[in-house]
Amino acid sequence: MLSAGCASNHPTVGAWRSGGFSPARTDTIALTLRPNPNAEDAELGRLLTAELKREGFKLVPLADADYTLAYAVEDDSTETYFPE
Repeated sequence: MLSAGCASNHPTVGAWRSGGFSPARTDTIALTLRPNPNAEDAELGRLLTAELKREGFKLVPLADADYTLAYAVEDDSTETYFPE
């Protein structure tokens, strides 16, 4: 899961992953799409898609994916730490 938020004028990005999540560029990835996303989520999705493609990852429909990636913009300015 990718989480991005702004408590100031400088955005921060946090990412969490399971131990088994280690995709290679040869693996296929599907992004979960939210119906009627707000402007921030739509922009994050556009930027994430562009960056994954730029890095050489193969994005495919959900039914064809080895991995599924979800993303969202959070309005919460509290930082949370999740130890592995």
